[in-house]
Amino acid sequence: MLTARPAGAITSEETARPARCLVVAWWPTVETVGGWWNRRFDPEIDLVGADRAPVADTVSFVGSIKWLVSPLDHHDLTALCRAAVEVPGFDPGTTGLVLASLSGVAPDLDLTGCSLWTPQDLVDSWAG
Repeated sequence: MLTARPAGAITSEETARPARCLVVAWWPTVETVGGWWNRRFDPEIDLVGADRAPVADTVSFVGSIKWLVSPLDHHDLTALCRAAVEVPGFDPGTTGLVLASLSGVAPDLDLTGCSLWTPQDLVDSWAG
C-alpha cells in the first residue's frame, strides 16, 4: 500500500517483490520499487525503481501501470514521458521507462527505449 509522503520520497514494501524479481536482470542496482507523486498529485508515477528509500540517490527506471482492457497507446507513453522528468533523480540519458499493461500495447506504438511488462512477466516473476 502506497502512503502519502513528502515530494521526492519513495516508499517500498514486501508486496513489491514481483517487480523486484523483474528488475534484477535489467537494473541490478535497484533495491526498492515504489511510486512517486508531488504535492499537487500531478503527476503520479506508478513505478520508480531506485537504489534506496525513502530518498533515492539514483533512479534507474520510472513506469506506468495500465491494467485496462484496452492496450497502451501513444497517449499513455507520451503522458509517462512528460511525467517522468518531474521525478527527482530522473535522467533522460540513463533512466529507463517501463510500461506494465494487462492488454499489451497498440500495434503502432514505438517502444524504443522502453521495457514492457506483461501479465505473464508478473506471474513468472513470482515463480522465479
